[in-house]
Amino acid sequence: MNLIHASDELQIQEILQHCKTFLLENHSAWLQQNLLKVSKLFSNNKQFTELYDKVFHIEPEKILTCPEIEVLEESEMISLLKRGSDLELKQVEIWNSMIKWGISKAGQLNIDISEWTTENFGELKESLKNCLSLINYFKMSRDEYVLKVVPYEQILPQKLKKQLLEFHLNQVNNLPIENLQFQTILKSREARLISYWINQKDPQSRPIEHRFNLIFKANRDGFANSRFLQKCANIYPTIVLINVHGSKRIIGGYNPTYWAEGPFYSKTRKTSNWNWKVPLFGRRQSEDESNLPYQENYSIECNVSKNSFLFSFPENAINLIQDSVISHVVDDDFWEFAEESLYGIRFCNDLVIGDNCNQNINSFYQCQSYDETLDKVLEGERFLVDDYEVYHVERKY
Repeated sequence: MNLIHASDELQIQEILQHCKTFLLENHSAWLQQNLLKVSKLFSNNKQFTELYDKVFHIEPEKILTCPEIEVLEESEMISLLKRGSDLELKQVEIWNSMIKWGISKAGQLNIDISEWTTENFGELKESLKNCLSLINYFKMSRDEYVLKVVPYEQILPQKLKKQLLEFHLNQVNNLPIENLQFQTILKSREARLISYWINQKDPQSRPIEHRFNLIFKANRDGFANSRFLQKCANIYPTIVLINVHGSKRIIGGYNPTYWAEGPFYSKTRKTSNWNWKVPLFGRRQSEDESNLPYQENYSIECNVSKNSFLFSFPENAINLIQDSVISHVVDDDFWEFAEESLYGIRFCNDLVIGDNCNQNINSFYQCQSYDETLDKVLEGERFLVDDYEVYHVERKY
């Protein structure tokens, strides 16, 4: 960073270009953690601005908790604060970041708040005039409010202070009142990343393009495939997230078409056998279809969409963007054959979730019809499932 600062001040473009290339190619993790420092120096560079925009919209928590938050423009701070409950931060943490940013914009304020004058509080209030209303103060516990907000209460509107005082005095106990919104496998950061993948573009205009409605959770609704079909049949598009027993990665997939509540019967082009036609996903078609292993009484024909994909990411990832994997369909001409009712969720022959998958080791993953391996540890292995969730994906308008 010292070299970058010196080169920038002296306008030595050759060294700046070398530093830029070195950071992008060798230190992407460090770059994400220090993105605010670097992005302002390379604000005219497309690669850096694209990375910054991606982190800003997918992992805004990194921006809000960055030590160099003072370099944010007011419009950027307001945009982050408007994310509200979408942020995987407690309201008191968001407040702390906002106060730090506001102090940096207010000028030369004493570090010791006990030394502040009424004029000093007025300066802070002025710097935060467009931000104060974007904090949900009622999601803070009494202790959080007293310790972190009360020292700055002079900057709050009188009506709000009265409402907060009444609210906290009426609390029976001092339990945090933060909503329990992170008990599902899908967290806000992961939802933003999956939305980004679905769009296949940077979500700059609208940070979250989709709403994810939980329609099935195995721990709640049951692990039998029949329960899955009762809840999810004919609903699309959907995403599936799977918590594999003993694994530190979440795997899943996006299905733009529907899960069928079969059987639906039809005839294929190459056989007179009746087929159980299921619009899931199947294995890549053989060049010689006459060699395909048709069952005696039925086979499963699978529709596939080139817009489907598989994905994986670590639980509680520090660098979500860098450590996540997305895997696209190699070819959209697929077939698959399996025993009737044995499998529920299946993406080709790559990711398959079996019946009662929390008790039976009949689920498996192998990279065949998609282009990237999700998890080298799981590759070719059968596994138990601790939980899985299915979400209906709806576009936000």
